[in-house]
Amino acid sequence: MIEPSLTFHGIAASPGIAIGRAFVFKDETILVSKRQIPPERAGHETKRYLRAIEKTLRDLNAAEEKVLKTLGKQHARLIEAHRFILQDPMLTKDVPKIIESEQVNAEYALSEVLSKVNLAFETLSDDFFRERRHDLFDVGRRILRYLNPGRLAEDVKDEDIPASSVIIARNLLPSDTFRLKERKVLGFATEMGNKTSHVAILAQSLELAAVVGAAEVLRQVSTGDEVVVDGYEGAVYVRPTVAVIKHFTEKAAKLKKEQEDLLAITRGPAVTADGHGVTVSANLETIEELRLVKKYGGRGIGLFRTELALMEGSKSLLTDVSGQAEIYRHILEELAPEAVIIRLLDIGMDKLLEIGPEIGLSQTGLGVLGAVESSAAKKDVLLPMGLRGIRLLLRYPKLLKNQLRAILTASQAGNCRILLPMVSAIEEIREVRWLIEEIQQELKDQGVKFKENIPLGIMVEVPSVAIKAKVFLAEADFVSVGTNDLVQYSLACDRSNAELAYLYQEFHPSIIELLTNTTRAAHQMKRWVGICGELAANPLALPLLIGMGFDGLSLNPHEIPKIKKQLRSLRVAECRHLLEETLNLSSYEEVIELLKRHAPLPV
Repeated sequence: MIEPSLTFHGIAASPGIAIGRAFVFKDETILVSKRQIPPERAGHETKRYLRAIEKTLRDLNAAEEKVLKTLGKQHARLIEAHRFILQDPMLTKDVPKIIESEQVNAEYALSEVLSKVNLAFETLSDDFFRERRHDLFDVGRRILRYLNPGRLAEDVKDEDIPASSVIIARNLLPSDTFRLKERKVLGFATEMGNKTSHVAILAQSLELAAVVGAAEVLRQVSTGDEVVVDGYEGAVYVRPTVAVIKHFTEKAAKLKKEQEDLLAITRGPAVTADGHGVTVSANLETIEELRLVKKYGGRGIGLFRTELALMEGSKSLLTDVSGQAEIYRHILEELAPEAVIIRLLDIGMDKLLEIGPEIGLSQTGLGVLGAVESSAAKKDVLLPMGLRGIRLLLRYPKLLKNQLRAILTASQAGNCRILLPMVSAIEEIREVRWLIEEIQQELKDQGVKFKENIPLGIMVEVPSVAIKAKVFLAEADFVSVGTNDLVQYSLACDRSNAELAYLYQEFHPSIIELLTNTTRAAHQMKRWVGICGELAANPLALPLLIGMGFDGLSLNPHEIPKIKKQLRSLRVAECRHLLEETLNLSSYEEVIELLKRHAPLPV
């Protein structure tokens, strides 16, 4: 137990421990004032504004090459996204309209537009899209710099950031994230953000200790204060005591030694004590994480979540087949001959309403729901439950065909598999197969080479599929269980809702039975079965998963070494016996008690 210290708790965004002097990014408030201009000067003010946009565009073009060299293509696509924002009518038309109709200065007109859009983003229920407002804000800040230099609060220059510092901020904008690697910061903590924010993803890629969502931390920290950021537990210690510093220095050294020992294990096979092999692969969201897959010993990709790669930068990638194919080809080449399981786009109707116009879907094309401009425009709109994943893609086949065509085009580069999200009906699998056959014929006619017979798998995320697994597996080549959604749909609890968190029980007896039924059905049908939800990385669950007979586990890359180590302490017969005991229990508490008594946990 360490001595008390001024402590703030947030979300553990990237593992690691950073001990150093704080460098505080002050609130990124844009300071502008309203100024009336004479009617005859309105045209001049509009030209001044448009010149600022041109200069901002030149900056973005210059930054792209630098970002490509330091952070790679995935983050360079953010520059392209900012270019699209600069061309958006809300900036090119709405701001000049306000300047001329209200006869106000350009800075004020721009801030009015940004404020309105920010309020719209705040109403979104989806974290991914709510966080994207910072892209718009970043572009707005760049424009303001040219409109009136010096009007930005605490505009931090690269040379201001000391090496080996720990960044403390309300939020880090996308442009801020590009400085972290060059300045050799140790880690950071922010008041805002979540695991899908730019800065969290970047921290994981750069292996920086990071905590986000640490409310009020900015009020208590000054530049130069000593701080500790614990990216494992999601805690920030401000002006820590000697005992706290000693504790975390020792913890960091111990974790470094453990990590070195674990990394040695990554070079060996993933096998149990009695020689039973299991495929331990990685979950992937960005291309930058590929090096982590290799570093931590992942055998290929068990789940490539394509949403971030296709939507984080320019949204045109959803309609850009060659751009998508380039991403898939790169990953397949890097990891060949290991398998790469590419999950088709798994977005909901709320996201589609937001991006529809960007990808060429008119409001009419979005059907009845298109009458609602966006989920941001009318937050009381109730969207249909479960309208996401393959259900949504089949409703809007343009998106589905683009992605399938891109995967097929890139397929010769390696060992490719396709995974369908949110399957609940046999017809969905059949329709996708028909589409694949149609696209294959089109590619043949065009002389484009591709791999034949790419395995087509389904995710088990709803109880109906787990219950009738044999029926579905007659149509699918393999199956991957997404426990995160399976738990929430089986137990009728929103896993993102704090009020229902107590009901989200991964070890509920009904979940154990559904998982067991799925693996047994898969083996009866001679199908490969994997698991890619958070349960796959839970040490308490591993003996059960081995007892059930999962062929593959897909985890966050950082989790792979510890699971490989634990595997070596397990014996299949003992795991099966433990599973049978568990299946006879009737409550979550009983299951947990049994597992804690018998499950050998890693030392």
